[in-house]
Order: sequence, then C-alpha cells, then structure tokens
Amino acid sequence: MVYSRLCWFSAVLMSVWIWGCQAPEPPVEPNPSPPAILSLDLSEYQALARSGFIFRDAEGTPVELLSFCREKGVDLMRLRLWKEAQNPDHGWDSVGKTIGEIRGEGMGIWLTVHLSDTWADPGHQSIPPSWQGLTFEELRDSVSAYFYKIASEWQPEVIQIGNEINSGFLLPYGHRFDHPWQYQQLIAAATHSIRAASPRAQIMLHFAGLDRIDAWLADTDLEEIDLIGVSLYPQWHGKDLSDWEQKLKQAHDLSGLPIWIAETAYPFTLDWGDWTHNLVGEEEQLILPAYPATFEGQADFVEEMMRLASLDESGGLSYWGAAAVPFDGEQGTEGSCCENTALFDFEGNAVPAWGMF
Repeated sequence: MVYSRLCWFSAVLMSVWIWGCQAPEPPVEPNPSPPAILSLDLSEYQALARSGFIFRDAEGTPVELLSFCREKGVDLMRLRLWKEAQNPDHGWDSVGKTIGEIRGEGMGIWLTVHLSDTWADPGHQSIPPSWQGLTFEELRDSVSAYFYKIASEWQPEVIQIGNEINSGFLLPYGHRFDHPWQYQQLIAAATHSIRAASPRAQIMLHFAGLDRIDAWLADTDLEEIDLIGVSLYPQWHGKDLSDWEQKLKQAHDLSGLPIWIAETAYPFTLDWGDWTHNLVGEEEQLILPAYPATFEGQADFVEEMMRLASLDESGGLSYWGAAAVPFDGEQGTEGSCCENTALFDFEGNAVPAWGMF
C-alpha cells in the first residue's frame, strides 16, 4: 500500500528528531481515522523570504516558517514547477533552492509539474513554447527526458504528472478526448522515466473537483500510478461536503488507489489585507451556516478536510496557500490573492486552524 511505501520517509523523520529511548507507554485504542499525510503548498517561499515578512506563532513570537511547519507535523511541502517559468520563483533554480531548504528541515517534497511555462488548470494547459512545433514522438521524448531530469535531481517523495489534468495536458497533443492514445502515451513516458530515476517516488495524477472523475479514471491508464489527487474548493466544486465524501469513496473504489486532497483552502475573513484581488471575497462562496468566514469557521473546515483525507490509512491532505500572506504591503497590487485563506492572519500570526494539524 502507498501508506507502507511512505513509511521509510516517516522513519527518516523520526530518526532525526528522536533523541533517546523512551519507556513504553500504556496501550491506547487505535484511532479509527488514521491521520493523513500532511502537506502545505509553499510555492511562494522564495518571494516570502525576499520580502522579509515576519511570521509568528499564536502567541505572537516570531518563528522561522519552515521550522514552524515541521514542528506542527507537516510531512511534505508541495511546490509547483513551471518549465521556462514566466515567474522565476517557479522555475528550476528557485525550486531547487527551496527544496534544499525544506530537506534541511527534515521534510519531504511533493512536486506538481505543471508542464507549462505558467499556471496549468482545467482551462489552461498551454504547451511550453520550447516544445511547440515538435512532432508527437519528439514531444514524448522531451517529456521523458524532462521527468528523468526532475526525478533524478530532486528525488521527490511525491511527483505529479501535470496539474488538474481534467481534459489532458500539453494541449493539443495530450488532449484526453481529441487524442486519447497520445494522452496515455505522454503519461507513460513520464511514469517510465520517474520509475527509472527515482523508484521510491509516488506518482500522482491530479483532477480538479469530483464531478465526472469516474469518467476520467476510466479513460486513464492507472497501472503505474500510486496516488490520485483532487482539488476541493467550495467556490468551484460545490458546497455539499457529504457529496464530496461519497464521491471520494467512489473514486477510491473505482481506481483502487488512495485519493488525496491535493488542494483546498478556506477563508478566516472576507476582509482584504492588500489591494490584490481575492479569489474568495463573497458570502455566496462560503458554506453557510456551518463554516462562516471566521477563525473558528476556517478551523472547522480544516478539521473536516482532515477527516475526509483520513477515510483510509493511505490518505493525504495539502492546504493551498498556507503562507499566502499580504507580503507586498497593505496597498500592494502584486501581493497575495489568498491572504484571507492563509493559515496566518494579515499580521503574520498563526491562526487557530493550525490546531487541526
């Protein structure tokens, strides 16, 4: 099982931090919902470091961000990688620097390889200009070489082939509906290279939402895939959490694979910390009355996501934009679009949702 295949990673972390033998403790009843592998998307780490923004714990004491996350039980840091990145923070050199710092804190790496020079999502799967004009065979070879380089260089614990590939990726070549054989061939090229370069890496495919995920699973060869990731945001993917639970179970049964919540977030306020447009800013985007845009409402939502991610012993959860603070200042127009869904308030203080970790 994936859970057991990740045990080596947990053992390494424990060996770093355990200082000596401890006396046996009395046996306790097992938790009926084992804790999920915990992750945060920290793709903006280098921008945050340059800004000098000060993060603080719940008592207001300044903390070093990566150390704080590790102490709170975070297992993996999720980072996005763009090919010839429009934003250098998501390019090869910057991502490599962040990986080194994360490894130095004893945490693992979850890479989401966008296979684009910019954002990749269900509505945007633009092929990198450097790969435009290639024959399909040349593109397949390029994908194979690219993933071999990534996996051999960084040895990630988890690696995604594309990001939110509902209709495919590297369009038009890898369109799931227009070119289904090519779609499968590109996935196979990536998986074979990852296996050759990093046998321990867990390979993930990532779908946005849960609607029609059954058809996507049926259309996709999962033989070499270890994990399915899903994005779950109420403003885009519905507000019926019981429906989410049912569909997560169905997806697990259909695929035979663990279904990880690869992205989710929820606001602690509808206020703004800068002048950058916020993705969540209206009450109609919330799940009311159960989860208001308050510290308590956010914490309750995170707790529910933890429960959903722990439906089986191989579960995983990644919170998107955990440190997406207004680092550009109160009047910044190039700051964060998600400062009200971060796990730190506008002043950098850790919010109560950390207690769910």
